[in-house]
This record gives sequence, C-alpha cells and structure tokens, in this order.
Amino acid sequence: MSIADMEKIAVIGHISVKDKILSILQKDRTLHPLDAQQEGPSEYKSGDFEPLLPELELAISLLVKVSGKKKSFIENFVPYKEPVEMSVLEKTSHDFDWRSVLSSIKSMESELSNLNNLLSTLKKERDILLPWAALKVKLKDLSCTKKTCMVAGSVKTKKMQLLQEELSSQIPASAIEIISGNPDKTHVIIFYAKDSAKIDDILSKINFEKVSLPLSERTASQELAAIETSLKEVEQENGTIISELKKYVPHLSKLSYVYDYFFQKVVKKTAERKAGVTGSTFFLSGWVPKYKLPGLSEELKNEIPLCAIERVLPEEGEDPPTLLKNAAVFYPFEAITRIFGLPGKGEVDPTGPLSMFYLLFFAMCLSDVGYGLILSIVSWYYLRKLTLSEGGKKLLILLFVGGIATIFVGVISGSYFGIDLARIPAPAGPFLIKMRLIDPIKNPLSVLGLSVGLGLLQIIYGIFVSMLSKIQKNQWVDGILDDGLWIFFLLSLSGYAVSSAAAQSYSGVLSIMSMAGATLLVLTQGRQEKNIFQKGIKGILSLYRTTGFLGDTLSYSRLLALMMTTSIIGMVVNIIAELTGNVPYIGYLLMVAILVVGHIFNLVISVLGAFIHSARLQLVEFFGKFYEGSGKEFKPFGYETKYVVIK
Repeated sequence: MSIADMEKIAVIGHISVKDKILSILQKDRTLHPLDAQQEGPSEYKSGDFEPLLPELELAISLLVKVSGKKKSFIENFVPYKEPVEMSVLEKTSHDFDWRSVLSSIKSMESELSNLNNLLSTLKKERDILLPWAALKVKLKDLSCTKKTCMVAGSVKTKKMQLLQEELSSQIPASAIEIISGNPDKTHVIIFYAKDSAKIDDILSKINFEKVSLPLSERTASQELAAIETSLKEVEQENGTIISELKKYVPHLSKLSYVYDYFFQKVVKKTAERKAGVTGSTFFLSGWVPKYKLPGLSEELKNEIPLCAIERVLPEEGEDPPTLLKNAAVFYPFEAITRIFGLPGKGEVDPTGPLSMFYLLFFAMCLSDVGYGLILSIVSWYYLRKLTLSEGGKKLLILLFVGGIATIFVGVISGSYFGIDLARIPAPAGPFLIKMRLIDPIKNPLSVLGLSVGLGLLQIIYGIFVSMLSKIQKNQWVDGILDDGLWIFFLLSLSGYAVSSAAAQSYSGVLSIMSMAGATLLVLTQGRQEKNIFQKGIKGILSLYRTTGFLGDTLSYSRLLALMMTTSIIGMVVNIIAELTGNVPYIGYLLMVAILVVGHIFNLVISVLGAFIHSARLQLVEFFGKFYEGSGKEFKPFGYETKYVVIK
C-alpha cells in the first residue's frame, strides 16, 4: 500500500518556447497543473476549433447510429478505443477534407430533424382523428349555426349513462351522437341549443375531454388517408437521407481522429490558461511525483535550453494531490478505493488492506467453479482484445482474479453450475464430494458462522490499521486507548461468546477479560472531557459502540445469502431444463436453450451482486473504522481523448 510522494514545482521558460514546453508536458503526463492566479488579462485565447467539437461529436454519433453497429455487452461498460499515433491524428486533420464532410452531415442532420418533427406532428394529428373516422360529414361542417352549437370530445365509458341523463334532464334541446368507443372511453358529439348556459357545468362535472378537430373540406377518413400518404412520403424521404448518410460511414474513424486531435488542443489551451505570463517569460506551477521529477528535468533540459524547473514550497494548508502507487498484486483493487475516495494527507492507503478480503468475499458470493472459469476466460479475452483506459483495465483484471479465486471457493463449496454431485458417476462424483468442505445449502449455519467470523476479523483489522496509523503520527496514547482497547475488548467478548456456546472451560477467563476490557474503556474513553462526571458518562456511553460493531459484523451474513442464491438459481435452471428434455422433437433443443440462457443470466446477476456487495462491505463496514477518503485526485496534464487512445 503506497501513496506517491509529491513535489511542487514551477516550470519556467522563455515565451518563445511556451508551446514546446506544453507539448512535452502533455506527452509525459507528469504535471498536475495549478492556476497561476495572476491579476490582469489572461494570455489565453479561445481557438477557432473549440466550437467545432460539439458539431464533430454530433456528426460522429449520427454516423454511428446509422451504421447499425452494435456494441458488445462489455463495450457498454468499457468502450473500445483504437490506439493511434499523435502524428496520424495531426496528418488526418490536415489532409482529410473534414470540413466538407461535416458540412454535408450537418445539412442532412438538419433535414432529418425537420422531418422527424413533421413525422411527430402528423402522428399526433392521426391519433386525434382516428376515433372520428366513422364521421360521414365534412369536418368544417362540425361548427355552430345561428341557433345550435356542437362540441366533440370523449368521456369515460362508465360515465356515459350519467352524461345522457344530465343532458336530457337539464338541456332537453340537446342530442348526443356516439361516434366510436371502447371499454375505457367513448367518443361523442353533443348538439345543444346555442343559448344554453348549463353545458359547461355538465361537461366539467363528468370530466368531459373536449377535442378540436381540424376545419377541413374532407371527412375524417379522407383526412386520415391524406395523413397516411404524407407519413409515407416523409418516411421515404427520411430513408433517402439516411441512405445518403450511410455513404459517410467510412469517414467515421477519420472524423474521430479529427475530433480527438482538436480536443488535445483544447486540453493544451486549458493548461496554458493556468500558466502565468510576463513580458518575456512563461511559467506553469504544479505537482509532480518525486520519482518522475528527475526524468522530467532531464528531458526539458535536453530539449529546451531556455527552460528551468524550480522547486516551490507549498503554501500553508496546501495539500498535494493523491497518486496511488501500489505493487502489481494490489493494482486492480485501486478501483474499489476510488469508488469511495482517495486518501488525503496523513491517511493510509486502504488498497492493500482491503484487497485480500475483497477477493475472498467476491469469490464466496459467486462460489461456482463454472461461473468463475467463464468469468476469468471472458475477462482475459477482453483484456487482450480491447484497448482500455486505466480504470477499464483495473476492472477487468479485478474480474479476472475474482474469477480465479471463485474457482477455488467453488471447489471447496462443491458448486459446479449447480449440478448435484451425487448424480455424477464415480470416480469424479465421489472425488468432488470429498473436496467439498462447506455446503451453504445443506449446512448453512456453518457458512453463516464463517461469514460472520470473517466479518469480525476484517472489522478488528480495520481498527488495527487505525491504531497503526495513529502510532505512525506519534499519537501513541490515542492509538492504544481508542483502538487497542477496543481490539482487546472485542476479541475477548467474541471469544467468550463462542466458548460459552461450545461449553469450553476457559470461558470464565474470557469473561473476566471482557469485563476488564469494558472497565478500561469506561475509564479511558472520556479522558478528553473536563470534569470527572462528564468523563464517566462519556466512558459508559462509549460501550454503546458495541452495538455498532455487532451490526457491522452481522452485515457480513450477506455472504451466505449470496452463496445460497447463486447455488439455488443454478439448481433451479438445471431442474427446469431437465423437465423439458422429455418434450417430443424439440425437448433437447429447449433443454440446451434453457441451460445456456439460464446460466448466463445467473452468472451476470451473480457477478453484479458479488461485485457490489463485496465492495459495500469494504466501503461501509471496513473503511468506517479508519478511513475518510478526503484526498483530491492527481490529474496530470496529458492527452485526453474520447474516441481513440494516443500511443
């Protein structure tokens, strides 16, 4: 577990070599830049390429959409990025006539947008007219005369009788014509005397929904036919434009090159904006990992004579950004630490302490040899196939090692795609049964005890890490009294509980140790208070923390629940598949389909459950004992891309 030491520096150079300095810093990805905070106007000027980025992004997304290319399941989480040299991006932006292509795509996108708006309008008009298709009169004739008026609309079918009764009783000079209806709504036209003042009250009472029909020379059916004709024409025109757009799909990769090339310029300009500029000098301050500083100094010295690096003292209260630098064995577990937050100044990196626990808990939750094997193979395949970001690489490595660990736990728990080992013929079946040491289905209490025991072990380990962290800061008294005593008390109390349940003779000794631990906690936990009364009250109340530790420990029982869920769903899939095997003609096909789909489904939800719940145990139960995660991430100035990876 390691956090890279940081050095605050200032890169200073002549204004004439500013661009070259920025290019080297961007390529090396070693400097976390800070704002110069200088007064006066900034030297930064927005490039004319910045407004083009949203247009390029829109064009690329449109071409991806019309290309019909589907992402794989993994690519939805870890998108593929093509590795490309920076020189290729630059050459493409200069040689490729991307402005003409972009202009054409923008024009077609605008036409498509207009057509889609028109389609939406036509469909709304069609939906309004459909219930009135049975009308035989021209729509313009549905209007008031000198003595009569009409209103068209719909009412809930169950209120239709009430409407008729209200009209006949309160407006005798009225008539109602039912045009269409269904069990939910009835569409009607009401004719009434023009001078009637009660019509609005009646319609409001029954929640009558008025509708405005177009004043057309045609009937509703004729209007619907015209709308259908227009819809076909619009859809045909829409298809023509999409076909034309597909001709530009081969330019997709080049457009992505152009986008990322100009995006680098935006990133570079953003870093430039943070720099300070005088009449003839340029300076950019920031944080650099100490182990990278000699290499950066040497490169700048060799490449740019008119440049220097000076160490800068941090300001009072200024903390460096955090860069995790763990050994390869802990590297993938940094993904879990980052979910919570990076360690701040003086905090210990929790990546190492959580790693083995997380791996074990993940394997216990998944706990099937077959699922672990598939997960490892799939993760390994995509690790080799995809060009991944650092986060994507950590995730897939984590799943790969999680799959390997799952194979071992699966052997111990005797789980192989939920197959009943007793039905496997000798010698394989009896051998696999002998290898099974725990059975979450037949003997769940032993697995529950194991889960809770591992939880207690990790919680005590978390308190131990907290104690070591305080001791390293020379806070010996706080470390021993606030953490060491709790470790002693929890070990004694849990040992007493286990020995009492097992009727062991040494339970009396553990009982005395527990009472001694509780007494010491009462005497020491209120030591910061001013008077004896407050010290005693706080010391007594501190024992209430035991319930928190108990709740955290019981939270680990989820390991048993997830083990059982994976096994039971796998068994159910096998039973259903076996039942379909006797179906005539297609029985075996159904059986294979159910086995494949069922076990893939179980694998996916079990992996998600294993990842999320194992992470939750680290982030809530474990980190809560010693970790705050108050650090800010080290974000070096470098290449940032959306579509490619710059080699």
